[in-house]
Amino acid sequence: MTKFNGKFSEDIVKEVRKDFERRRQERKPLELQWRLNMNFYSGNQYAEITPVGDVEQYGKQYYWQEREVYNHIASIIETRLSKLNRLKCGISVRPFSNDDSDVQTAKLSTQIIKALCEENDLPKLLNEASSWSEVTGSCFFKTVWASEKGKVIGQSKNGAVREGDVDISVVPPYEIFPDNIGTANLDDCMSIIHAKAYHVDEIKDIWGVEVQGEDVNVFSLDSASNNNLDGVAHDMCVVIEKYCRPTADKPNGELSIVAGDKLLYHGDLPYINGVNEGRGYPFTKIICLEKLGCFYGTSIIERLIPLQRAYNAVKNRKHEFINRLSMGVLSIEDGSVDTDNLEEEGLSPGKVLIYRQGSTPPKLLECGKVPVDFQYEEERIL
Repeated sequence: MTKFNGKFSEDIVKEVRKDFERRRQERKPLELQWRLNMNFYSGNQYAEITPVGDVEQYGKQYYWQEREVYNHIASIIETRLSKLNRLKCGISVRPFSNDDSDVQTAKLSTQIIKALCEENDLPKLLNEASSWSEVTGSCFFKTVWASEKGKVIGQSKNGAVREGDVDISVVPPYEIFPDNIGTANLDDCMSIIHAKAYHVDEIKDIWGVEVQGEDVNVFSLDSASNNNLDGVAHDMCVVIEKYCRPTADKPNGELSIVAGDKLLYHGDLPYINGVNEGRGYPFTKIICLEKLGCFYGTSIIERLIPLQRAYNAVKNRKHEFINRLSMGVLSIEDGSVDTDNLEEEGLSPGKVLIYRQGSTPPKLLECGKVPVDFQYEEERIL
């Protein structure tokens, strides 16, 4: 057992995993809403959140019911993303004063930032983050120092040594867990957990530690053995990174990284990226719509789901009515005709219909016309 700053690694692992489980259970209702949003966006619009805490399809009430999907949510989100992707964002550094040295430093810093944006393909990252933000309401960027990037500056027994470079990645909201879900600002959180599923071989390559793999659901970061959920990855392990902001007792903050029952790292926050050369979180948050009193944003899909359900219902009921008009509803006296044949073949043109002598001939019921209210309601919902 390894000792870190007066704590045994086993105690740190238990503390981090217990805290992660608490945050995961606290955030579960939001995850269900995100999964429902993704279902409606992808066209699975007969899904609902069940009382047992899952997202499932609900079936037909009658076998003849129409259950087509007229997906307007996808087109709305794609239009919004198209407009967002056309925006050209620029980053520049303002000089502290009019002094020539400050001006030149600002120009040099601006060029460095532009080079980093090009190196990390920032427009592509922004498009990906916007997609997550539009569907779930929130997304995050993670900015770290990657030692495996940059030019080769030497050799070691483990291979080439590179100078390193800044690495920016998109982090879906599924992977971020604040200490208090009611804290709106990221910097106001006392701690942030970033939990991500890695393949066991990747964990060994990065941290040099072997861990036991399991089946993990990438959308809930939970063991998938007892859940009928989508997005299950095999031979994975959830790596939990707990970032604690600087305090009076820990002026440099604290970072603990746990995978399975192994402690991969425990020490100070690695980056001086805060105000006044302080240490802070390597995350940046973007949201779709502000959600009062909540760490995460809200998606426009949440507002569209009731309208989409109503629109699907109106269109399907309208088509069912048209089917009755075109196919007809036949009224027959009991025992007067071969009902099995009628149910199988219907009333085809030119069909010879034989009915029992003395019985009432079959006839089509009058179904009227399609109510104009269907058209009005359809237009109002659109």
